[in-house]
Amino acid sequence: MGDTGARHAADARPVGAPDARVVLDGVSALRAQGLVVAPHVLARLHARIGTADELVRHVVGALTESQRQGLRALPVPLPVPSSALGVDGSSALSDGERDALIVLALGTTDRLDVVLATTGLSAEDLSTGAVGGYLDVNAGRVTLREPALADWLEGSASPAESASAHRRLSEYHAQEGDAVRAAWHVARGATAKTPAVAEQLLPAARGLAEAGQSLIAFHIAVEVFDHVDGEDADEARQIAGNAALCAGLLADAVAWLGTLFPGGSPAYRSRALAPLVIAETALRGTLPIADAAALRPDDAEGRYAWHGWARAAGMAAMLSAERGADGAMRMWLSEVRDADVRAGADGAIRGPAVALCWLLSGDEADPPLEQGPLSYGVVTAVRLALAGDIDQGLGILARHEAGIVDEPDAFLQGFERTPLASAYRAVIEVLLRFWQGDIATARSRMQEAMVSHPIGLPFAGLGAVLARRLDLAVLGEVGPVVRSLTEALPNGIRPDLLVDRALQAYLAGAVQDAGVQLRIWHDRGGPSPALAVPGLEELGPHIASDAVEPADQKLSLELYLRIRTAAQGAWQREYPDIAERARSVRSPFERGRVEALLGTTCVIRDDRAAGRHHLLAAHSLFSDAGADAWRDSVERKLAKLGEQIERLAGLDTVPINVSVLDPMAACRAAWAPLLTERELQVAMLVVDGIPNREIADRLSLSVRTVEVHVGRVFAKLDTRSRVELTVLAHRTNLHV
Repeated sequence: MGDTGARHAADARPVGAPDARVVLDGVSALRAQGLVVAPHVLARLHARIGTADELVRHVVGALTESQRQGLRALPVPLPVPSSALGVDGSSALSDGERDALIVLALGTTDRLDVVLATTGLSAEDLSTGAVGGYLDVNAGRVTLREPALADWLEGSASPAESASAHRRLSEYHAQEGDAVRAAWHVARGATAKTPAVAEQLLPAARGLAEAGQSLIAFHIAVEVFDHVDGEDADEARQIAGNAALCAGLLADAVAWLGTLFPGGSPAYRSRALAPLVIAETALRGTLPIADAAALRPDDAEGRYAWHGWARAAGMAAMLSAERGADGAMRMWLSEVRDADVRAGADGAIRGPAVALCWLLSGDEADPPLEQGPLSYGVVTAVRLALAGDIDQGLGILARHEAGIVDEPDAFLQGFERTPLASAYRAVIEVLLRFWQGDIATARSRMQEAMVSHPIGLPFAGLGAVLARRLDLAVLGEVGPVVRSLTEALPNGIRPDLLVDRALQAYLAGAVQDAGVQLRIWHDRGGPSPALAVPGLEELGPHIASDAVEPADQKLSLELYLRIRTAAQGAWQREYPDIAERARSVRSPFERGRVEALLGTTCVIRDDRAAGRHHLLAAHSLFSDAGADAWRDSVERKLAKLGEQIERLAGLDTVPINVSVLDPMAACRAAWAPLLTERELQVAMLVVDGIPNREIADRLSLSVRTVEVHVGRVFAKLDTRSRVELTVLAHRTNLHV
């Protein structure tokens, strides 16, 4: 099995919770040195070897790209150089002291009595001898002072040293009655296949996987595989692949689960199909099942086979819904309904699968779910948010993540308490806080989740989209950590970046550049996540979206469109109603954006007093939301109006700063929603003072056609002459 073979021991050594800020700073520092690593991968490294910069850089540089992405497991032992540990003086150790260090490095417990019994040393020897400089002994526990020393010792120990340490550890645990640890050390110390270890280690691996200890379960199953054949080997493959998926190790999951098809045991193929569908789709970008009939079981295979097929079809339906493939989703749901009946599941698989798919596609949902910590928690939380009760939805997610609700989930069986399940819940929590308008908390929670979970995998990369939009809202750009997160995504998950580029340009005042990015995005069909994430609806061509969105976002979109398309003559009639309806938007972030667009539009239409009022309201709302980049953008607009934020206490305002910018930039962006492409071309040439005949020559049109376009521009912009159009253009450029 290549780099996931027998040399990958179970990473059972105690690990500490990583410091999120240290991890995020580390990701940024490594990126500056040309090394892209996923945040949760660096957190795992910190837990294994500590945070020393030079050591971490060396180890990260020695990893493969797929290991840095988190698609394959970290190697055990890690490539730790002795020079980074200051162990050059280890030659001063006696053979017994070196043996004690190796026993501690290879062991699965930090109990002092284990080390003493297996080495023959005393506690005084460990505390006062040369070896004491490498150890911390306290309260019956003994640990290596330098965490990375364990990997170096495991890598530098000779085969004879390792075999001897494992033999003694196995004998000790067997005498204590700890059959699982004893079997582990037998397997690790063996020089030939030892099938007997499977009796203890396979159930242990499965139990650890079900308890959410995915990485340890993976490594144990991989070790067992090298000792067994037949059905035991198939079970080891299935456990290893499923655990790999639950830890986010997509490439490892595909490698292990894929070997069960077509020749593996039917029982383990049935269990492997659903996780293989998930892993292969996320890794490659396409569903691995082209023909459902080729894998559909027959009645002779029994209910268990149909149960596995129902789950696999449900996964295929959900993945199709995540990617907006409604036709494929409906086809797979029909398979789920049939298989659920044949499996005798009584709707336990069909219900969650249908509810998740309907949620992602925006269709009407079946009756509320009543079970399933992952299915129920995610579906119910989003439904409550869409109904306007985001706080209750967040409460449900918190209870399920904390394990207060501990129910089986027939559809997502085995995933309930895994890192991948936590990633799904974390993404939904961040989305709900974004919908609520609490940008600061949403971004803080996202940073915590990036360190703990494979956050880029759920919902076809929704976590990465959220992380990017939150960075833009606060920083005005996508920061280095989130850029690394994005670049570490598997090839099958590639979020569209055009809206993000448009947002960055817009917040920096480059309106024309933002408009160009949005037009390209529109021409590509406006790709968006299934669950709506706020973008840049203030600008560019309007595009109808099928994304699932809360009431605040729907109302904001309606108001953006009314503001952008109201003709000059209708503005006085439209404005009071738009302003009044904006007050009912509860999200401070969404309302701030509506107020900002209202303010800019009022100024363009020469109502500076109303414009200042709305811009000041937007500034306050963005401050409350923690959307610093949006707040700063509004400050710059207020500065153009002569309103300095620090002088709002009744002081006289300074004169308006009329900056000389390219009039084409603001006008193109502001007029694009109102005019056709050709009308916009003609309008800008008119503003430049070009006569109709020359416009006709430049655009290869007849003079009569140009005159028709000019007339339509006048009507849509409520102007009556070239002079009025030019004045409006300069006014627009000044205040957008």
